[in-house]
Formats: sequence, structure tokens, C-alpha cells
Amino acid sequence: MVQLWAWEGLAPRQIAEATGLTSNAVSIRLHRAKKRLAVQLGRKDAEPTGHKRDEGRSSQ
Repeated sequence: MVQLWAWEGLAPRQIAEATGLTSNAVSIRLHRAKKRLAVQLGRKDAEPTGHKRDEGRSSQ
């Protein structure tokens, strides 16, 4: 998916058509991939992706 975006210059809508995903799913996956790549490249302004440890869980 990243290759379609970076090398082929496709928009999320076009990637969605090619992969059978929704445009929203493609946008989310690209965002996460870009963040992971930025972390791996050592960009200081990048934040790690993923949920915080207690995010999305009830306290019950």
C-alpha cells in the first residue's frame, strides 16, 4: 500500500479501488505506516503509534 502511495503517486481513493479496501481504511493505514516509518528514521517530532496502555479499556 505504501508503495502505491509513494512510488506510484496514487491517492487513497485510488489505492482503495485497487485493493478492495475503503478509502477511510487506506487513509488510516497510510497514516500509521508513515508514523512508524518516521519513528524508524529517527524523526524527533514523530510519536509512536498504537494505543496507550489504558486507552479503550474500562476501569471496571
